[in-house]
Amino acid sequence: MSAPARRIPLACPRRGADNRPMRTTYGSATVRLYHLSDADGGGGATTLFYGPLSEALRIAERQPQDMQDGLFLATDNDVVAYLDLIEG
Repeated sequence: MSAPARRIPLACPRRGADNRPMRTTYGSATVRLYHLSDADGGGGATTLFYGPLSEALRIAERQPQDMQDGLFLATDNDVVAYLDLIEG
């Protein structure tokens, strides 16, 4: 029997303006890990990984701090900055 899926919040632990609780997901949920560049000319989004959230988090933590500032995780219905998620 497998262990229950670990629920991972995809937002800061605060409630929104409508006082609704944050969304959650699980470690094997499929996510897109991407970096938003703020380069001159508008920058762009570069996908680093597409797959399980647990692996995306491992990849993100190995990136240099200046790159982590621009990392985001997207599920099918939510987007969160990597640093907001881990500091949340």
